[in-house]
Amino acid sequence: GRGRGSTFTLTLQTVEHEATLDHHVPEAQPLVRGLRILLVEDHPSTAQAMRRLLIGMGHQVTVGATMREALEHAAKETFDLLISDLGLPDGDGLDLMRELRSSGLRGVCLSGYGMDADIRRSKDAGFSVHLVKPVDMRQLASAIAEATACGAPL
Repeated sequence: GRGRGSTFTLTLQTVEHEATLDHHVPEAQPLVRGLRILLVEDHPSTAQAMRRLLIGMGHQVTVGATMREALEHAAKETFDLLISDLGLPDGDGLDLMRELRSSGLRGVCLSGYGMDADIRRSKDAGFSVHLVKPVDMRQLASAIAEATACGAPL
């Protein structure tokens, strides 16, 4: 009843540690800056966090939440890199990459799916790199460097 119950006190300490990389992530590559990136992510909080992270890395970022928005942005602007989720409300990132790669755009796939077949499908669609969510800053920076390096597959 009223006036009865429990009181809890929680004290948190911060511990600094270096993020560990998944064994599938390529070795760290030089940091790439100043790219014009088309970020396609339908979850607003994820899109906002990714946008801030990419801007903090020195990139210009345009965000689209759907395949249609992404195609509209791509028709009006020139981009150096596509970073896209696979599951979009009006299509998927695979179809989006297939459509945009004809213009020479390279891509990084961000997905919750990471089985060999998923990675193969994203590579077949034209993504240079397939990352499995969640990703950290080092993984993302390395994927961007790999995708934009000379000779990266289109």
